[in-house]
Amino acid sequence: EYGNKVKTELTMNVIFYLLEKKYVKLAYDKLLVFAKEQGVCVSKLRPDMLRSDAATDDKTPTVLICKLTDDIVAADELGDSAAKERLRLLREWLAARPHVTVLDSEDAQRRVTHRSTLYETLERLADANADVLAQPKCSVWTRAADGSGVVVEDSALSYPLVLKSDVACGTPASHIMAVAHTRAQAEQWLEAHRDEPLFRRIVAQEFVPHAGKVYKCFAVGTGVGVRARRSLDDSTADNALCSFDSQRMPAIKQRDDAAQSQVESGVDLPPASDDSHFGGEARVLAVAQRVRELLTAEFGFSLFGFDLLARGDGRFALIDVNCFPGYKEMTADGSFHRVLIDLCRRRK
Repeated sequence: EYGNKVKTELTMNVIFYLLEKKYVKLAYDKLLVFAKEQGVCVSKLRPDMLRSDAATDDKTPTVLICKLTDDIVAADELGDSAAKERLRLLREWLAARPHVTVLDSEDAQRRVTHRSTLYETLERLADANADVLAQPKCSVWTRAADGSGVVVEDSALSYPLVLKSDVACGTPASHIMAVAHTRAQAEQWLEAHRDEPLFRRIVAQEFVPHAGKVYKCFAVGTGVGVRARRSLDDSTADNALCSFDSQRMPAIKQRDDAAQSQVESGVDLPPASDDSHFGGEARVLAVAQRVRELLTAEFGFSLFGFDLLARGDGRFALIDVNCFPGYKEMTADGSFHRVLIDLCRRRK
């Protein structure tokens, strides 16, 4: 609930540098109200403000929360000069303000923009935590030297395969995927996307049976929230070539259960649909918290998301990591805003 007595003394600045659509999911207007009650000044930093010589208050602790992956991909993969300039200006803006604490750094965010290098890291983490994690095998396919098409190298893999661009974010194409259960289907899908620049490199990953459900995990500092989302049904792997958009999978209806699970951060975790096959909700939460600890130690992130698939052997596959995901599901009751402001206070 919002409505605590407003504190008149400013204790901290929190500045957001995000795409406009992110502010909607963040429930930014509600955050402004809550932050003011806590003596925290919340504001937006727009790209056109990066050229300003106006100094920020260097006497008040300041935290910058930014998501840069879209500009990183646009600059590095698509040669977008405007994106390159925005990244350069932000670096200069920060260099002129050493008192500003950044959540999370550009260098850290770069480590999750490509699936090939990300999956290498996740495989290493899984090998060291084999009691809870088991990664599917994957391979990187690249376009032939003559530009004729992507070379399929599947000898070390077992079909069905999930096919996706090596670039993990930044454009709609990065979320277009397919499940192919024959080499012919893989080649058919690749041919259909041969003119897409981001499909010059493809990651082929063995399909993990997971009962049609993916656990979307939202990390905030030392806490993690979990939501179950509908995923591809396991029978997909037995049918014809299936192409899909990973960002448009329908949600799984949560049970109307008064017993709400919580983790240390205070983010609410409504139980998902029946998880008895995978050890129950408590098992999912425990694994999610452990994975959060591993990823925080590896990347240094404070605000990030990751996806888990429950395997039939009781372990989980960690299939995605992303910076500052949409926290829309966590903002309805204000709990996310409390956790976010608490995190900023600890990191200032």
